Amino acid sequence: MTDTDRVEKAAAAAGQPDAALDAEIAELERQVAERLELERRLAERADAERRLAEKRAAKERLTPARPVAPPRRDGSFVCTYQQERAWLAAGVHHLPLALRLHGELVVPALARASHALVVRHEALRTCFVERDGRLRQVIDPPPAIWPLPVPDLPAGQVGAWAAEEIRRPMDLATGPPLRTALARVAPDEHVLLLVVHEIVADEWSVHILANELSHLYAAATSGIPPKLPDLPSQPAEHAAWQRDWLAGPEPERQLDYWRRQLAELPTVDLPADRPRPARPTGAGATLRRRLPDDLAAAARACAAANRVSLLALAQAALLTVLHRYTGQRDLPVGSVFSGRGRAEVDPLVGSFVNPVVLRTSLDGEPGFAELARRCHDTVRQATAHQEIPFGRVLEAVRPGGPPFRISLSLLPVNGGGGRTALGDLAAEPVDAGTGHSGCDIAIDLDDLTEGELHLSVRYAAELFDANRIERLVDHLTAALTGGLTGWR
Repeated sequence: MTDTDRVEKAAAAAGQPDAALDAEIAELERQVAERLELERRLAERADAERRLAEKRAAKERLTPARPVAPPRRDGSFVCTYQQERAWLAAGVHHLPLALRLHGELVVPALARASHALVVRHEALRTCFVERDGRLRQVIDPPPAIWPLPVPDLPAGQVGAWAAEEIRRPMDLATGPPLRTALARVAPDEHVLLLVVHEIVADEWSVHILANELSHLYAAATSGIPPKLPDLPSQPAEHAAWQRDWLAGPEPERQLDYWRRQLAELPTVDLPADRPRPARPTGAGATLRRRLPDDLAAAARACAAANRVSLLALAQAALLTVLHRYTGQRDLPVGSVFSGRGRAEVDPLVGSFVNPVVLRTSLDGEPGFAELARRCHDTVRQATAHQEIPFGRVLEAVRPGGPPFRISLSLLPVNGGGGRTALGDLAAEPVDAGTGHSGCDIAIDLDDLTEGELHLSVRYAAELFDANRIERLVDHLTAALTGGLTGWR
């Protein structure tokens, strides 16, 4: 008897299949088919909503700016939602730009360049007052001069001097929200420090200040008038636009998206070196790492070839690492977006940034390529819904507090440092961290024009030791390298 005969004989002995089991199988097959059809329709709906949001955002960018709301009789203007929250925030919230300058510095020319910056950008001469229970901004007239004293400073005291200047509080009621300081370390070496308050500036603004100060200094030393283009608007106009926008129908539509996106949001349970304190102080530290040049080149090439963003690639690598650390498949991370969706605010110094939540599913065991594509779609949808202020989202969706402990942001090109100059002087960034961490881990990816990619990781020193963060960066680099190598 052959094997086939034996099988057929055993089947005959077993009798006919159970009819009830057949019915159960048929019912499960029907449910699976219905679920697949529902998922297909939901995916189509999400794609249609994303494309509609992108078209609306494109139309918004092309819509001419509304005229700025006239000031009240006391000369004050409305504030943005972000400014109102910054006004109420505790602690010192300053953004520093610290540069070590090598060469023969012309101090009067630098003072004139600094003065020109303050004249050009109203945000740098704005103060804030409370009137009739609301925060208002008052724009002071341009000053006649901008003093820039030059004390001598031993090289060993530069760090302490910079830290003190950064931490020193600003009186926002009297202004200005900008502080400049210059110290002579040697006849051909100086340290320049610009400190601006977050209520009037963001990381993108610091990049603008660095570029324009270099241009203005070069013009001042050469005697040639500067050729900076006229600014299309000022931050007070954006504040008026935002108030009008918040009174319209679009905010509620964007809130609906975030309600769905943040529903049943989990917490990322990242292992720490110490228990979370009952009252965190916000004490932080920073780790910086330049990615290998071949990895930076491979990431750029992959992003271009597959039409995904660098942020999506970095998020895919981060989610890979976090999944290995925690075993979780739902890993929301925050990201700071520029908030500059309207062309007229691109060249402005102002506080426009807006955090969002990037929530990408790891269900189905996606490979790195598939995960990066999912991340890219998440980034695109978040971009299309970034106009609604994050604080407004929290109030409406999650009043208990921020929905993420880890953030990942892509800074503007050369936004975090890199090779820079002040006119014909060589300039290098000075590490002037604020020593404060707003969340457990905040990772910034700095995109430099030289083709370099740098990671800057600010972390809560009360939770993590430096060596744990170093391992995190090692694993993140390895995950990105492996993902790009095995892309499929």
